[in-house]
This record gives sequence, structure tokens and C-alpha cells, in this order.
Amino acid sequence: MSPSEIFRLSLALLVSIALSVALTPFARQIARALRFVAPPKEDRWHRRPTALLGGPAIVVASLGGFLVANGMKVSGVSLAWIVGGLLIASLGLLDDILRLRPATKLIGQIVAALIPLYAGLKIPVFHPLLSFWVALFWIVGIANAFNLLDNMDGLAAGIAAIAAGFLTVHAFQAGNSGVALAAASVCGAALGFLVFNFQPASIFMGDGGSLYLGFSLATLSLMDLGNRPLASLSVVAVPLFVLAIPIFDTTLVTVLRIMNRRSIAKGGRDHSSHRLVSLGLSERRAVLTLYVLSFGAGLFSLLLPRFRASLVLLIILIATLMVYYFGAYLGSVNIYRSDSGALAQARSRGDFIFDTFVAYKQRILDLACDLVIVAVSYLGAYLLRYEGTLSALNSELLLQSLPFLIAVRLLMFFAFGLYRSVPGAFSMYDFLAIAKAVLVSSAIFVTGLVLLTRFANYSRAVMVTDALLTLSGVIFARIALRSIREIFEGLTDSDGPRVIIVGAGSLGEAAARLLRADAAHNYRIVGFLDDSPDKIGRRLQGIPVLGSLMEAKPMAERETVSLLVIAATALPEDARARLREIGRELGIETREIQIA
Repeated sequence: MSPSEIFRLSLALLVSIALSVALTPFARQIARALRFVAPPKEDRWHRRPTALLGGPAIVVASLGGFLVANGMKVSGVSLAWIVGGLLIASLGLLDDILRLRPATKLIGQIVAALIPLYAGLKIPVFHPLLSFWVALFWIVGIANAFNLLDNMDGLAAGIAAIAAGFLTVHAFQAGNSGVALAAASVCGAALGFLVFNFQPASIFMGDGGSLYLGFSLATLSLMDLGNRPLASLSVVAVPLFVLAIPIFDTTLVTVLRIMNRRSIAKGGRDHSSHRLVSLGLSERRAVLTLYVLSFGAGLFSLLLPRFRASLVLLIILIATLMVYYFGAYLGSVNIYRSDSGALAQARSRGDFIFDTFVAYKQRILDLACDLVIVAVSYLGAYLLRYEGTLSALNSELLLQSLPFLIAVRLLMFFAFGLYRSVPGAFSMYDFLAIAKAVLVSSAIFVTGLVLLTRFANYSRAVMVTDALLTLSGVIFARIALRSIREIFEGLTDSDGPRVIIVGAGSLGEAAARLLRADAAHNYRIVGFLDDSPDKIGRRLQGIPVLGSLMEAKPMAERETVSLLVIAATALPEDARARLREIGRELGIETREIQIA
């Protein structure tokens, strides 16, 4: 890490930021003078006409920062990145002005992607023919992913800056100075533009900016990959983690639109950011949440090259599960209106069989997730037992026995009724069913290994650890959606009626769940009241127990409560009457929940 290299990286970043900050207001003035603005639309998020032409400012700033830091020298694939970037940015700008047909845009994107491929960009780990098609799909896909991600103020620019920043670090560590300079320039251009694009935005980047950012990050990530020795699975996994959010958002939107018979190419308010806002987060908090997730994935990408291939595989499998449950949680938001004629339309299109079995789609997904959990647990047990290193013998044993283990586990899960429970619901009955399924399947698995191999070279510690990891993983899977929902409820800015619940017992907990599930009123539970000293000062479902019943009146006044819910099973009638009287005095609605 020489001082001259650090200076060049800093120069690329600072020059691109300065150019972006200087050029963006100029582009905004031109756009307003030409009345080149984006009016509010039903399928868009902004509420007032907003200037376009932010894309050219980003392009000029990033290329300017790169050329200045690189001494105005351009060669090889870097020239192809510049030419392809200018082409796709021009295509996007034309689309902003003329509204090109989707097929025309796609052809233009493919032509732009072919330029770096023609210049020698490839993925060394693949066969040349496969490398060509994967790289082409990657560049076009990521370009469109950022185009789709540009749906809320500051989102695409912020995610691009984060991804470009981590790509800069990766390229710098690998000695790819050209890629590092280019990525730093893209990062600076996005950061400078973000000054004017963060909510409330005064200018949009348009397709000319989003396509360019996506194209640049996709191309530069492959340039970095092509210059590395592919000694580990982590090298291929790094770009996936760096660009995790645009990949996730595009996949989520595509899958849900296909399932709901919606056009993939048409815009809409069904992206991950929109779904977070629909769940109660403010627009800024939704964008910042995705920033944090992107930054976390980027930090993890820096650790991947330090891990062995088996551990990287385990991380990828766990990340896949986390992404699935996060996507399932966001997908549960009812964005699309139901259509009573959907089944008839599906039948006429030949999709009747697919839709007839709609009730089983969730079970198939649950089974697929359990399959991943079983594989993750078994691999994790081996890695824990042998301190992260698998010998050739242990790797062979793992691969030979894993199919048998998966078959036994899933059969027992089915036999003990794990696929007949309601998603998100969990009780002691469910715990016992999972525990019995895991114990019985482990016993059958070990017995089978003894009969078939006499348990030669297998480890008892691996079997015990695997059972514990599987039990924990399956339990987590059954409560994942509810857990994620409760996490995000703590981030919401609910403006609904403020509620205090009297009673921090099982009935009060049930009342809290019912109130949280009422999306129509969007209740905000500020706390519980309970006379038990052991509960005061603690939390139930993340909600604080504020004090005793004697403090009901001052607490209700301090918290500006509009609803008082009495949910205490053993509360005397005189205490209930006092609470009702407090409600009348303060003008607060009082409701009572009792078990007959």
C-alpha cells in the first residue's frame, strides 16, 4: 500500500465528488429551464415535479475523476468500460426523453455490454462460452437492477456509492489499481449526486444515471474478478455480496410480479423500499435500512477471502436463508389488489395446474428451506468439530452421507406434522414436534450409518452437534417471519392511536399481538402497566412495562394515550372501575378484554 497509490485513490474520489457537486446543480437548472422534469405519477413515489438530467452529471463526474487520477491514460478493458458506459448512459438519456420501447432498450443494453466482453472481459473459472453468457447476463442484469432500484429519493445513488466503495477496497487489496481508481470515481460521483438526491430530492438521475451506475459496477466487478487467481469460492461470492441489495430487490420484484401476473417491465410501487414504507417505516428510514443492509453485506464481503471454501459455502447457504425470510416478510405486504377473475384468466393461459396447487406453494418453499437448514447444520457440525478445516476423508464422508440425512430428516419432518402448522405461529406443541422429529431422524440416520458402514471414521460429536444445530435452525425457521416483523415494528413511525395495556401477562401479550396485527388502525403500543414488581422496568414483546396501575393516570397523560386496554385476568372490579373513570376524565377510550 504505497503512498502514491493512496494519493491516486483519494484524488479520484475527491475529484469525482467535487465534479458531481458542481455539475448537478447546473444540470438541474438546465432541466428546469427546458421543463425536463418528472411529474408525479400513480406508480412513482415523488409528490412534486422533479428535475431530471442528473445522469449526465454522474457520468461526467465519474469519468473525470478517473481520468484525472489516472493521468489521462486509458487502455485495455478500461477504455471498453468508458465507451460502454457512455453508450448505455446515452441510451438511458434517450429513454428519459423519448420513452423507448423495452425491446429497443434491451438491445442497446446488450450492445453496450458486448463492448467490454469484446475487449477481453471474462470470468476465468468458467468455460469461455459459459463465461461469455454469464458475463453478458450479469452486466445487463445489474444495469437493470439499478434502474429498478431507482424508485425512491437517494436509494440508487446511496447503494451505488456503498457498493462502489467496497469494490474499491477489494480491487485495491488485490492490486487491481485501474479497477480501484474507476470504482473510487464511481463512488465519488454517486456521493456528490446524493447531496441533491437524498429525500426530499431536487433532481433525479433518470435512466441515464441508473443504467450507467449499474453497468459500471457490474463491469468493474468482473474486471476485478478477472484479475484475481481463483483459488477460493470466495472470489466468486464477493460480487454477489457487494451488490446484494440490487440483486435482492430485482429478484423480489420479478418473482412477486410473475406470481401476481404483473408486467416485469412496467414500473410500480412494489419494490423492497416501498414495502418497507407500507410496513410503517418513514421514507428516509426505509432508505437508511437498505443502506445498512448493503453496508453489512459489503463488510461481510471483505471477510470472505479470509475463509476456507467449506466455510464460504456455509455462509452462502445461511445468507440464502436470511434473504429468503426477509423477502418472504416483505412479500407478505398486500401491495397488489386481488382479482376475482385471476383463476379464469390463468386457466385460459394454460396456468391452471400451477394455480390449482397454489395452497401447496408455501409448503414447497418450507421444505426447500428445511433442506438448506439440514445441509447447513451438517456442514456446520463438521466445521465446528474439525475447527474449520475438512480433510479429504471428512469431505468424502460428508458428501456421501448428506443425501441420506436429508431424506431421513424431511421424511420425519413430514411424519411429525411440521408442514401442517401455520407459518409464523409457534407454541410448545410445535417445539415438541420439531424436537421429536430431529431426535428420531438422528437416531435413524446414525443407525443407518452403523448398519451400512459400521460408523467407520464418523464422529459422534458431529452427530450431536448436527442435531442441536438442526433443532435450532428449524425452530428459527418457524418463527423467522414473526421475528423479522417484530424487529421492524421497532423502527416504524406509527402515527396511529397511542395505546397503554393494563396487564403484562399472557392476556396482555395476546392483546398486544391483536393490536399490532390491526393494520387498519395502525396502533402504537407505548407500554404496559402491571402491579407485579418483577415485571416493572422489563419488556414484553419489546414493549416496556412502564409502572403500576396506580400510575395509570399520569402515564396516560404523559404519553398522550387515546386508548386504554384492560387485559388483566385477576383484576378486581373496583380497580377496573377506577380505570374506566380515568378514561372518562381524560377523554380516553377504554376497552376490556376478559376470558369468560
